[in-house]
Amino acid sequence: MSYKPTPAQRTVIEAADPVLLVTGGAGTGKTTTAAAAVRACLERPPGADPAAPAGGAPGRALFLSFSRAAVAQILDRTADILGPCQGRVQITTYHAFAWRLIERFGSAVGLPGPVLATESEIKLLGPDGTVRYRDLMPLALRLCAVPAIVAHLQSRWSVIVCDEFQDTDDGQYRLLLAIRGPARLLLLGDPNQCIYSNLPDAVGVGPQRVAAARALPGAREIALPEASHRDPSGVLPAAAAAILASYTGREDRISGKRSKLCGGGGDVVAHSRVLPPHGSGTADLGLRSVMITLTRNTTMAIPMRKEPSVASPLSVSHPRLAG
Repeated sequence: MSYKPTPAQRTVIEAADPVLLVTGGAGTGKTTTAAAAVRACLERPPGADPAAPAGGAPGRALFLSFSRAAVAQILDRTADILGPCQGRVQITTYHAFAWRLIERFGSAVGLPGPVLATESEIKLLGPDGTVRYRDLMPLALRLCAVPAIVAHLQSRWSVIVCDEFQDTDDGQYRLLLAIRGPARLLLLGDPNQCIYSNLPDAVGVGPQRVAAARALPGAREIALPEASHRDPSGVLPAAAAAILASYTGREDRISGKRSKLCGGGGDVVAHSRVLPPHGSGTADLGLRSVMITLTRNTTMAIPMRKEPSVASPLSVSHPRLAG
C-alpha cells in the first residue's frame, strides 16, 4: 500500500500531545493515519517518548474498536503502514479485551474459571462461574479497581487508540481511562455518526463524549478535511453532507475531483427536497429525496425517510457485535 499523508494527516503523525482527538468523516483517512502515528510513536528512540515503558523496553500499542468486522478491516488496512511494528500492536474490541482480562485475572473477583455463556446457557447450566455478555464491562472495571492489576495494565502500552470514539459509552470510557496510565490517547471520531446513541444501554454516547475528550488535560483536536480517499469523485461525501443537511437545515458544498460520472471537474453540490404525494388521492409518504448535483446538471436521487422513528440516516442503529 502506498500511503502519502496530506498536510493535516502529517500533523497527526508527528504530534506528541498526551491526548489527540482526530475527527473527520468516513474516508478521510483516520484509521490509516492513526496506524502511521502509532508506528512513529513506537519507533521513537528510548527516552524520546515520555509515555514509553520504563527500563528501555519496547513500547506497545493498543487499538480498540467495537466489532470483529471493524477489527478485521483495521488489520487489513494497517498491516503495511505498521510494518515491523505490527507485532507490538494489539488490535481488539472492547468486549474481547474485557473478556481477556476476566480470563486472566478473574480469580480476583471470585471467578477463577470463568465461562462466557448466553442467557439460555445460564438457565441450563446455572449461574456459577458463568459470565454474560452484558457483564463483561462491569467485571473489567471491577478488575481495574484492584491496585496490582491496574498497575500492570497502566505500564503495558505507550499509546492507546480508540476507533469510533464518539460511540464509546460510559463503561467503555471509564475502562479506557483506567488502563491508560501515562500512555498517549489517540481518539478517532466522527461526531456526525453516533450509530449507538439510540441503544438503551448506550449511556453517554453522543456529543458529550467528544466534549469530554476535549476537556482532558493536554488534549488537542485535529479535524481532517472532508475529502473521501475512498471516493475521489466526491459523490459519497456529498451524499453524506446532503443527508445531514436535510435534518439540520444546513446545505453543504463539497469540492470534488474530476468525476467519471459526469466527465469533468467542478463542485459537487448536495441539497434535499421533500417528494410530493405519489398520485392523486394518495397520502404524502413523507419521503425526502437527497439530490446530488454534479457537473453538467447530472443528478442522483437517494430517497430517505423524512422523519425516522429511531435514528437519522447518519446515525443508523444496528446491534452491537460481540467481541
